[in-house]
Amino acid sequence: KSSAEYINIGANAVPLSAVWAPAPAKGSSFTRGFVAFGASNQVALFDPLVSNPGKLHTTALVSGSADKTARIWRPSPATGRWVCTAELTGHTYPVISVGVLPRPSDSDNNGIRVGEGDLIVTGSTDGTLRIYLRTDPAESESESDRDQIQFLQSISCGSRHPLAIALAYLPHSNIPILATGNTDSKIHIYAPQMSADSDTAEATPLFTHLLTLAGHESWVRCLAFGQFTEGGSDYLLLASGAQDKYIRLWKIKGYLSTKTHLLVIRSDAGLARFTVKIDAVVLGHDDWVYSVQWHPAQNTDDRPACLLSASADKSMILWRPDESTGIWISETRVGEMGGTSLGFYDGSFSPDGQQIIAHSTTGAFHLWSLPSETPGTDDSDDSRIVGQWQPQSTISGHTRSVQDLAWDPTARYLVSASLDQSARLFAPWRRSNTEGPVQTWHEIARPQIHGYDLQCLAFTGPYQFVSGADEKVIRVFDATGNFIDSLTVISQRDGPLVDNADRPVTANLPPLGLSNKAVFENDLQAVEAQEEDFLARQYSTGGRGITDRLRQALASPPLEEFRMQHSLWPETGKIYGHGYEIIAIAASHDGRVVASCCRATSEKHAVVRLVDTRTWLEYAEPLPGHSLTVTNLRFSPDDRWLLTVSRDRSWNLYERQPTLDDREQAPYRRVQTMAKAHARIIW
Repeated sequence: KSSAEYINIGANAVPLSAVWAPAPAKGSSFTRGFVAFGASNQVALFDPLVSNPGKLHTTALVSGSADKTARIWRPSPATGRWVCTAELTGHTYPVISVGVLPRPSDSDNNGIRVGEGDLIVTGSTDGTLRIYLRTDPAESESESDRDQIQFLQSISCGSRHPLAIALAYLPHSNIPILATGNTDSKIHIYAPQMSADSDTAEATPLFTHLLTLAGHESWVRCLAFGQFTEGGSDYLLLASGAQDKYIRLWKIKGYLSTKTHLLVIRSDAGLARFTVKIDAVVLGHDDWVYSVQWHPAQNTDDRPACLLSASADKSMILWRPDESTGIWISETRVGEMGGTSLGFYDGSFSPDGQQIIAHSTTGAFHLWSLPSETPGTDDSDDSRIVGQWQPQSTISGHTRSVQDLAWDPTARYLVSASLDQSARLFAPWRRSNTEGPVQTWHEIARPQIHGYDLQCLAFTGPYQFVSGADEKVIRVFDATGNFIDSLTVISQRDGPLVDNADRPVTANLPPLGLSNKAVFENDLQAVEAQEEDFLARQYSTGGRGITDRLRQALASPPLEEFRMQHSLWPETGKIYGHGYEIIAIAASHDGRVVASCCRATSEKHAVVRLVDTRTWLEYAEPLPGHSLTVTNLRFSPDDRWLLTVSRDRSWNLYERQPTLDDREQAPYRRVQTMAKAHARIIW
């Protein structure tokens, strides 16, 4: 019986595509939850706190997609596997935003009952909002396990696409309020209204546009409601982030003055009045603000608010108001320093507020955790957020199709090549805890970050591989000394004995180059001089600088910042000869011969070129036999045979010759062929 040992996939590099499931209710004892994120056309789930003994809860999940639909997912009671329980249709263009408002937990009738269920709002580039009511099948008379969905209303936004949606209940009521952030740089407020001429209690109230909040100077990217109490009076804070780099806070509370924006809602109990005013403008990010989220433990009396924001400036910031002035200040900033990523999306708190997470354009997540005991803080205050946030290892993955992968000859690690223009290296992390030995797989290096889509790779030795991309060149890479030492420590498995004295410590990629340049011990001081001081501090541990970190073996999987900037393998050679983009590569098991092929539309280019790895020079005669692109090729386990297949639907078999040491003659000769072996292309 086989089972999944490791699943690797990266998060989509778009906003609003990841969320950490909150605690199910105020005061709940649940402290853990899944992180759900979009991964291509799938929804992926992972538990960042798998080693945390806290209670784990499950909930329903709503996702929106470019296929013009939204879907509801829930774990099956029988198997525990997540299944789609409803599909929400009606949009004519991609769904770009989703909002959910659970039914009120109390029986207060001071409000407007839109229906007995959860409200779901979807926004699309077709310029509409669609509002649905979800009923759990356990609470309905239906015998089906699927959620019961009732379509309530469609709201036209015109050309103002709704990029963000937030829902909440107005203070001291069960009246839902809907806020949307749009491409007109404004926030639009909606709420249900009872019809003035309706004398039927069963009439369904419709959401009506009540207010437009202006202030942002560019598209509003994110919204979040927070509920707070001050002096015994509840109020809402609406946080909005935009492409103008600003965060604005809007306070919504019971009617007090006519000098602010006024919300008048007709409910079962009569007219309800609320005021909306700008409470603060928060500045600190240097690029677009992609997400805002309130601390989950802030919804209690007399506790100062805390807001988490994530931005394209590669940082996440925790904001709190100054106790004396009320001015919102940056209390903690975490993020990347250097590298080529384009910032963070979807910053989220863990259910207990002791971890924060976000994902970046490389598909990787970034996790920071607040130690359980932080000097200078009051442990009795469960809203504690001040302290030294520590980065933690978490998941990463490719963001586009994986084209090829290969085990190293000793089967200690795996390397994959992807259309996201990177080659990534995965290995098991073996260690022990109180329950015994533990093994988990992680990405521990990124040997190649390229400017072309990678198509193929093959190993020629335990610490050497060749790769091909959408270019005419095959590149050769050798492992660094730091990687070899780190792999031994992380995997707890010795590899082939090699001399690390002459190997480079690391490699770097010039800003406008495609070739990884080796960095030796003597170059480390020059590398550190080129890095800014804050970058060295970013990777320091116990006072060690970045150069010391590169000299010493890693004891655990590195963080994403390290993988991006300091885990490259130096390029030691190039192989020329092909006239078009490389399609496939294979290496003999003894490491003597590399075979490669390229895109071809004629017999001239539909050949297999062979290279002697001792000299990295090509054998004089390429192997003919096909008329169109050779799509794949493989050596037999004893390297006696070489099999090739092609778009021309044929296959060829070649046999090794005793002239392997003579580069003037082909080391393999065709011994059998079958034309039109299949009716379709052979891959």
